[in-house]
Amino acid sequence: MWTRIIFFLCTMFQLTIIMITAQTHLYVSPEGSGAVDGSLKQPFRSIEAAASIANPGDTINLLPGTYVGTTKLTNIHGAPNKPIVIIAADPSHIPISDGQSEPSNDAFHPGIALDSCSWINISGIKFENCWFSVVDVRQSSYITVSHCHFTSGKYTIHPHGVLSHHVLVENSIIKHPFQVWKGWSWLEIHHGEIQYYNGALIHPRKSGGGHIMRYNELHNMFNGFRTRPAS
Repeated sequence: MWTRIIFFLCTMFQLTIIMITAQTHLYVSPEGSGAVDGSLKQPFRSIEAAASIANPGDTINLLPGTYVGTTKLTNIHGAPNKPIVIIAADPSHIPISDGQSEPSNDAFHPGIALDSCSWINISGIKFENCWFSVVDVRQSSYITVSHCHFTSGKYTIHPHGVLSHHVLVENSIIKHPFQVWKGWSWLEIHHGEIQYYNGALIHPRKSGGGHIMRYNELHNMFNGFRTRPAS
């Protein structure tokens, strides 16, 4: 009898561990529709919809296509060693986030805007026409951006607010126009009409610090890392 009880308890313990460590894969597609469950056959239409039901450790897979406008994520939280991952479903067909913005110092059309979030990983996305920031990180922490491709943005990765800390940018590529490197003058970029290129791959502004950029490719950039500390 005791053998059966011990076997039962061990089985329940194993099932509990499996349930705790199980990860959910959610899918998003620009072609998604209304009545969906987030499966590969019935993907969500927006990243926001998937993130609203994601738990720590879950993966949000972006199917190929162009995601138009800004993805706004508020109070979305992963956990240590269990981040919520937003990633290309197929690395050979990179999804595109299109902010649909003209270059500007004043525009606010990021590809992804995080507000009061934590433990979020963003990977394998191409960002186009996003100004003035591309991944806007407001009062958010433990954010990783990796294997992404940027063609726009002044404050490309923009951690701001004292609660924004520990932002990692790695293995990504950013390419600004060749004229930034050789063509436009320093005065034009620094003080003139095209000063929206006077930015950086990562530009923390009055943030909590702890930011890292490593193993990235920067082409025709005015700055690489630029910061305005809180004090």
